[in-house]
Amino acid sequence: MNLYKNGPVGDDPVVGGYDGSIGLGYWRDGAPRTLHHIIGSSQANTVEGCVSRLSTCLALGFSLSGVEYGKECYCGNSILYNYGRSQACNMPCSGNALETCGGPNAINIYLNAGWDYTVGPASMVQSYNGWRVTTCWNDDVWS
Repeated sequence: MNLYKNGPVGDDPVVGGYDGSIGLGYWRDGAPRTLHHIIGSSQANTVEGCVSRLSTCLALGFSLSGVEYGKECYCGNSILYNYGRSQACNMPCSGNALETCGGPNAINIYLNAGWDYTVGPASMVQSYNGWRVTTCWNDDVWS
């Protein structure tokens, strides 16, 4: 069970439920990225500043946002590649040294409350811009 408090908690004060989000904890990152869409980088970054951009992720159709390397923010619908949990989220936020904003190859991930997400490899898009996948055909032109 994860407990979240709006404000300092022990010696790692992380806001775990800001702007309608739920903290999912610290995850490893790599190449390719765990959350594959960068939504910003700021020398004045805070957990609140990144997670409040969740509305941008929602507008783009994403349910997850994350902060990494002290100043980077990402979004996605899946915790891709399941690199696993991380203990390396140890970088202070560039805009508030009292908060932790991920680390090198480590990302704090937040979920918009009420949205779903998956963990693992990316899955096939079922619909896009009004178009829907109905069947997958085998093309033997090159055989």
